[in-house]
Amino acid sequence: MRAAINGHEPTPVRDRDFGIAAGFPRVDADPRPISRIPDDQLLVGFGS
Repeated sequence: MRAAINGHEPTPVRDRDFGIAAGFPRVDADPRPISRIPDDQLLVGFGS
């Protein structure tokens, strides 16, 4: 049953286009685009 339900679930689409950040310089030396940096690395320092 679970396999059948999972087979019909749509694949989530995450918009990784950060167009609002276009034109702002990076403040670090990481050469990767922000869209290629894993979320856990981007969230370092936020929260507890």
